[in-house]
Amino acid sequence: MPAARKIFIALRDKKYVLLPNAQAICAIEHELGASIIAIARKLIAGELFIDEMALIVFHAMYAADSENTLPVQDIKNTIIDNGLTDTLSALSAMFSTVLGGVADATA
Repeated sequence: MPAARKIFIALRDKKYVLLPNAQAICAIEHELGASIIAIARKLIAGELFIDEMALIVFHAMYAADSENTLPVQDIKNTIIDNGLTDTLSALSAMFSTVLGGVADATA
């Protein structure tokens, strides 16, 4: 896995940092019960649920700054209220970074 790079996401008119490091990826895999590659495939296929998106954002946000992490329910509500565009863009960038191009090859 390449070194984690920070990704930014706008929620509630504030920018948050997502850090997809090993801790975040392992937590995401554990909570969603699937490998990061399987989760990326769901994202590419448009089959990722908003609950799953919120959990991914939460864990990557927590890895970046555990003291300024929004609760999962707030993240989910914000995703719904703001629309999916910013969240999908951030998740795409995050998965692209984590998988080093594998996400593009699975489309």
